[in-house]
Parts: sequence; structure tokens; C-alpha cells
Amino acid sequence: MQKIFFLIIILIVFLGLALVLLYFRGGQNQPLNIVSLKVGGASFNIEVASTPSAKIKGLSNRDSLSEGVDGMLFIFPNPTSQFFWMKDMRFSLDMVWIRDNKVIGFEENVSPDNGPDYALYHSNGPADMVLELLAGEVKRNNIRAGDRVYFHNNF
Repeated sequence: MQKIFFLIIILIVFLGLALVLLYFRGGQNQPLNIVSLKVGGASFNIEVASTPSAKIKGLSNRDSLSEGVDGMLFIFPNPTSQFFWMKDMRFSLDMVWIRDNKVIGFEENVSPDNGPDYALYHSNGPADMVLELLAGEVKRNNIRAGDRVYFHNNF
């Protein structure tokens, strides 16, 4: 009985380590899924967080955006209140809340957060997409609530 219990504990530890490794290595060596979109009058090349692990990781643990990429887009199957944090971020962002291809609000100049109590930023209504841009892009491009979001290519 003790031998089986010991084997189960080893299996649980092994699976836990494998999941941690997958989390920290997730997204590496995978091609970026890039989409071009227009918000109001501004055009951006955006990386799409298309897998659950990419959505969890987001832009954390990166020193900057990839060359030629202006931000990251998170797409959700149903509009709901979206909550984001800046855990393990190394640069500031603007968060744009989107529903039905229309900007419903944004959070500007959100700074990296080193915890232990991470601030949560949430949409001001149900959103089905969240666009993260470098801090200052909302102001620089005069992005406003009500602006339409147009996609230049499929994803």
C-alpha cells in the first residue's frame, strides 16, 4: 500500500513539473499568429493569443513586443466582463475593451505589477475582445469609445 501511495505522489510531482515547464516554454518556437486591424483611424499588426496557454501568458516575461508587432489581441467566445492583470510584465500597456467590433472603453498607461497583490483591470461592460497596445497608443491615435474595429485579414 505504501509503495502505491509513493508511486502516486511521484506521478503527481512529475505531472506538476511537466505543466510548469509547458507554461514557461509555451509559445516559444511557435510561429506568431499576426492579424492586421484598424481601430478608428489607426492600423496595427497584432499578435493573436489563440490558445488557452497563450491567453494565460499574454505578454508577460517579455522585454518588448516582437519586431513589426504593435500589440496582442485576446478573443473570447462570449461577451463577459474581462479581468486582466500585469503579472510578470516588463513594459506598460493600454488595454482596449471591445465588443462586437466596437471599442467600449479602455485603460491607459497600465504599469507593470510586481505583486504580491496584483491589481486587476476590468472592462467597463461585457467584452468579447481585449486589445493590448504599448502605453500611449490610445492617446497617440485618438482611440475613442464607439470606434469600429476592422480586420484586414482573417485569422
